[in-house]
Amino acid sequence: MAGIVLNHLLVSIIGMLGSSILLGSSLSCAGWWLAFRSRKSNLTMVGPLKWLAILFVLYLTLVYAVYILCDPIKEWDARSIWFFHAKMIYYNQAFSSSAGWNIPSVQFSHVSYPKLVPIMAAQFAYASGYWNEYIPKGSLLILLIPLLFASLSFINRKQLSSLYFIVFFFYNFGWWFWNGYADGYLAFYSAISALFIGRWLEENDPLDLSAGIMCMGIIGNLKNEGTLYLLTISTCIAAILYIRRTKAPPTIARHMLSALPLILFISLGMLLWYGLKWKWGIRSDNPVQLSNIPIRLEDGSLIKILDELFMKQRVVHAFALFLLAAVTAKMVRTTITASAWLPILAALFYCIGMVMVYCSTSEDLFWHLAKSADRTMLPVRLGTFAATFALLRKIEQDAPLPSFSLTKAGGQKNLPRRGRPQ
Repeated sequence: MAGIVLNHLLVSIIGMLGSSILLGSSLSCAGWWLAFRSRKSNLTMVGPLKWLAILFVLYLTLVYAVYILCDPIKEWDARSIWFFHAKMIYYNQAFSSSAGWNIPSVQFSHVSYPKLVPIMAAQFAYASGYWNEYIPKGSLLILLIPLLFASLSFINRKQLSSLYFIVFFFYNFGWWFWNGYADGYLAFYSAISALFIGRWLEENDPLDLSAGIMCMGIIGNLKNEGTLYLLTISTCIAAILYIRRTKAPPTIARHMLSALPLILFISLGMLLWYGLKWKWGIRSDNPVQLSNIPIRLEDGSLIKILDELFMKQRVVHAFALFLLAAVTAKMVRTTITASAWLPILAALFYCIGMVMVYCSTSEDLFWHLAKSADRTMLPVRLGTFAATFALLRKIEQDAPLPSFSLTKAGGQKNLPRRGRPQ
């Protein structure tokens, strides 16, 4: 994850694709060399990888790689926004103002959107020597692989909650991994970030905090909605820390101070993009008009928005599943901890924020809902599923349910829970 954020930052600073690829590759090789030399390094969040973890990651990587690389760029957002911007960068051979961001004929593509995916896609085309509708989608595979390794940190136990995690995160939403939209990756990184930081709040492991922050760095550079999610989850973290201020271990404050350089690192790319937009004269899209909110509240549009977001997009089903888990937790006398509160609160407040966006949109409301509701609700649904997973895992810890085995009896032992050498 750090490599993705660093690559985006390097291209934003250097501009030239060739130079940034060379420098980024050199830094990557140096980083891996130092990691292998250090006995205390944590190459992934799963520690010393056992064969079962390797097979799991390889299986999912190969399956999704086939879908990602064999399916051409055809969806509207993929073709007209993310990979269109990538094509502009590629043919310019640099991420700079000369790519033509201010040409009137390209304004339909929302040129003010973040450029993390377009930059990586342009680099893939540059490395291959030509542009087509397949190779640039390798950027999606680069985004996917860290998610798979990060997920192993949550599914390394023989528990039914692990099966829930796999089904809802990897198979139920698999199409969003390869269709070329950035919304799926925004939702998945948002959910994983909330799980990592929620577990840090509960178990006080600084590795979880670092992993969650790195996820946030990717979230902020994927889409404009990522900024809204960062605001909501940051507010929820601050609220939880304030409520638990008398019970929080003293190491929490030390972890937060230690994380400040990491927070600055992930913020540089976002801040630099805002500066480049101002320097290049790129006008940000402004589909929000606050004066529309009272009008839509009075004309009944709010009912239409809630029906589309909660009912048609099945958000209510996700919340119902969490409530069922919460009732079960109450029955077995399990406390709902921060690991579940953080993702559900972040999802709830993000959903409220999106409702306000739709209430204030300057576009035709019905058109806006029809074209975007299924995508904008993904972080809400996955965030709610993440909260349900965290709660189910807590229930299993307090009142163990029947376990399942991913191997035959007498086979591979449980995978290590943490990314520490053993």
